[in-house]
Amino acid sequence: MPYRFFLTAPWFGVAAGLLLLIYGKSVLVTRWAPETLAVTHLITAGFMLQAMCGALLQFIPVTVGGNVANPIRLASFVHPLFVVGSLILAGGFLSGQSVLLIVAPSLFVLGGATFVIALFAALRRITVSNPTLTALKLSLLALALTVVFGSVLSLSLGLSWSLQLLELTAVHVGLGLAGWGLILLLGVSLYVVPMFQLTPPYPAWFARQMPRWVVALILVSLLSIVVPGNWIITSVTLGFFAVAAGYAVITIRLQMRRRRRLTDPSFWFFRGGMVAVLTGVALGGLRLSAVFIDLDAPLLLSTGVLLLGAFMSVISGMMYKIVPFINWLHLQRLTQELVGFGSMPPNMRLMIPEVQARRQMLMHFLVLLVILLAVWWPALVQLAGLMLMVSSAWLGINLLGGVRRYVDFSKQIRADASAKES
Repeated sequence: MPYRFFLTAPWFGVAAGLLLLIYGKSVLVTRWAPETLAVTHLITAGFMLQAMCGALLQFIPVTVGGNVANPIRLASFVHPLFVVGSLILAGGFLSGQSVLLIVAPSLFVLGGATFVIALFAALRRITVSNPTLTALKLSLLALALTVVFGSVLSLSLGLSWSLQLLELTAVHVGLGLAGWGLILLLGVSLYVVPMFQLTPPYPAWFARQMPRWVVALILVSLLSIVVPGNWIITSVTLGFFAVAAGYAVITIRLQMRRRRRLTDPSFWFFRGGMVAVLTGVALGGLRLSAVFIDLDAPLLLSTGVLLLGAFMSVISGMMYKIVPFINWLHLQRLTQELVGFGSMPPNMRLMIPEVQARRQMLMHFLVLLVILLAVWWPALVQLAGLMLMVSSAWLGINLLGGVRRYVDFSKQIRADASAKES
């Protein structure tokens, strides 16, 4: 069921790389350029949204015991809406066609409302409360608000509404990256990092308070719509940076205390993502504090590159863990059903060869470095776009290979069971 989301996500990275290759350094002129908006939303509404929705559909039943009603039907309905909506939105930015900027938000609203309501219903039936459950609920609420504000912004462009675009955009970005992205990342990390990386658990105080801090900052950011001046957005952004930096530092410290010293690509994706967060926060802090006012534009763009790179890194690492885990879980059930208890399914490490994941990981971090350098040396933009296409396609092929191995192992288990019976 989550496979369709995971197998789709990397190809939005390919599309983003293609735009970098086509438009070159014009993507870096300003964040308001049509091509820049298209690339950004192919990553956020495309890659990130696909992967995070797929992860939630698997994560909620397995970790917090939430029973999502008709998950296959839900995924079959929501997935194409998000895919088509992301492509139409990017096309609307690039072409300036009003009809596209009007149609895209309607698809996101329909898909987002269906997804959030279905998952909220599953979470509400859980009687036990914990920090992971709280983070999941808050992230879903932030996703709903992100879609609402994003739809208003898209419609304002398509219908030529006169709105406070700067303030609404700041709130939309805060809801998307900090509310939906960062809170969900924390909620998943509370479970995934200790389980798969064998680290101590996150501090209880941080797990409880961090989502509340982000929500408080989001509420304060809403004041910017009615209160004049940039000081609210600046203060809130610094607050978001502080929370993100705290999450990154704590995660790295936990990784340093892990019980097993062996590392895999998922570990290094997480580590690289946390380093990107800290670097992006540092650059963003320099810009907001006006230490290097002459470097305003590069600092702004480099902050965005690093923060988006951080999300892509961690999400890639999670998918390299979740897909083999889903395979193993279903193969275990199939093995017990056909062969009997005591029989073990194939090892998780066989689902996606680690050497392939590690090579793609190295390419991913090289892409991030070249894109960051391209902010300062625009001649590298097209090279970065080509590399992003290769890296994203490589990720997609590796994940598809994991699904194919699941099919092959399933056939083998059924064949062995039939041979045993005969």
